[in-house]
Formats: sequence, structure tokens, C-alpha cells
Amino acid sequence: DAWMLGLTLAFAPFFVLLYWLITAGGSTTYTILTINNDQGIQLADGTTLRAGREAVATLTSVTYADGQPLLKPVPAADLAEAESILRERGAVAFILIPENFSQTVASLQSGDRSVTTEIVFGGDLSNPYYMIGVNLSLIAIDGYVMQATGQQPLIGYVEKPVGASAARTEFEMYVPRTLIFA
Repeated sequence: DAWMLGLTLAFAPFFVLLYWLITAGGSTTYTILTINNDQGIQLADGTTLRAGREAVATLTSVTYADGQPLLKPVPAADLAEAESILRERGAVAFILIPENFSQTVASLQSGDRSVTTEIVFGGDLSNPYYMIGVNLSLIAIDGYVMQATGQQPLIGYVEKPVGASAARTEFEMYVPRTLIFA
């Protein structure tokens, strides 16, 4: 049937174009609310260590293979503001950096392994993007702490992507499904 062939040939590219317009050809960026309560400390050489600010800055270094940002840190004043934004799904998670974060990093740099601090994180557990966003954020902050203190990770992990899977955007991954749907 000519109509069926025509519709099949027209709708497949139409749905691919429509999906590309919806996603703008890019990939998902996860908004992470950052509550940085770190006070910073004055070091012996007169410089100021603001480890909380530096840790938050590492979130922007998490990118896709093509360089597009994967995480978008957005500052929040306090936990109440973060909870309000999370309820409206304006972000996927929050990370709260405590007041003594710089002090803890400085102590670890000097070799004192007896100090500790707690980074609080959370979000709407029913949001499917929560686990991805919070895990990537915590890995980035953990990487910053290891780099800043000169510590090595307890266990090294190496990811080996299969084929060209690491270089694909979300648009490229969903096009075959879109063609089937069309």
C-alpha cells in the first residue's frame, strides 16, 4: 500500500527529529544543590584554605565523553530551601558540606588520620535521577579529598566501556527505540 509506505518513511524521520528537538541533541545534566557551610581556615603560610568551595567546584569537572557537563551544582542557602526545591523537582539531590570541612582536610594533609567529618546528602528517593546524581557527586568530592590530602584510594576501579558506548549521547542511544516506535 502506497499510503502505508509513505507514512512509514515520513514518520520515522519525523519522530527522530522531534526527539532531537526535545532533547536538543544533548544529554541529561543533573542539578545538585550545594549547601556549603564550610568556614575555611587560615594556613600557617598565610593562605586561606576553602576546601568546601574547592570540593563544590569539582562537581563541574564531571562530564560526558564529549565534554558536556553531567553535574550542575547550584548553591542553596540552607536545608529548608534545598528541601523546597527538591519537592518541586528543581534538582535531583543536595549535598551539605559541614563547617569543619577545611579543618579536616588540613589535618589530613598534615598526616593526622584521627580526624573525620560528615558530608550530608539526600533528596527525593522516588526521583529516578537521585541515585545517579548523588553518586556522581560523592565520587567527585571523594576524589577531591584524596587529591587534596595526597591519599590513595583503598581500592582502584577501572571502567572499560564496550565498543563506542562511552562516546554516545542520550540522543544516539534512544534513536533506535524512537525508530521502532515510529
